[in-house]
Amino acid sequence: MTLAIAGARTTASTVSFDFPFLLGKDARELSAGTYSIFTHEDTYGGSFDPVYVAVEVELIVETNGVRTSRLVRPADLKIALERDAAASEKRASTVDGAMD
Repeated sequence: MTLAIAGARTTASTVSFDFPFLLGKDARELSAGTYSIFTHEDTYGGSFDPVYVAVEVELIVETNGVRTSRLVRPADLKIALERDAAASEKRASTVDGAMD
């Protein structure tokens, strides 16, 4: 059975970074903070419940009062969030270890 694209949807949410971060192969470092994102998904349908597959993420970046958007691969955003979480855990364990 092949899946056919039945439509598309966009969902809005926010992501937060505790540390400066990079996205994919883009060498421009972004500041720690909270960012609005719009996840663009293809919808696949058939004789089953709809399936949503993220195809790109639009990250809203505000610099000096100017808002721009960057299109990034969902996998690149996931990796950046995982790296940030690992750095936060490392910092927390270092602080906890110093207090012992």
